[in-house]
Amino acid sequence: DDDARPAALQACHPKGYSKFSLQMRPGGLVKIYDSALMSSSQYKCLLTSERTTADELLAILLHCYDSNEGVERFSLYEVCPSQEYERKLHPDDLPLLVQRSWP
Repeated sequence: DDDARPAALQACHPKGYSKFSLQMRPGGLVKIYDSALMSSSQYKCLLTSERTTADELLAILLHCYDSNEGVERFSLYEVCPSQEYERKLHPDDLPLLVQRSWP
């Protein structure tokens, strides 16, 4: 819940009786061919949320390589080689949902 206040919840319980469990929003794996960033790499599979935007996914990928490059220097594309189809994702597109729409 985005409105959760863990400190307020913990204050309602005696010391030592509260515990928090990390859970992930619904999501899945996104496979990104990243040789433009690292020539020796073929691809990265990243576990992302349904709410993760293209720019956020790029930021995660750049972080994987300890890169200081800005996300604005890169773009994600959805590519279908067999149909010679390529589309640049907008910064606020949701790559996991785009991927799930594929046949």
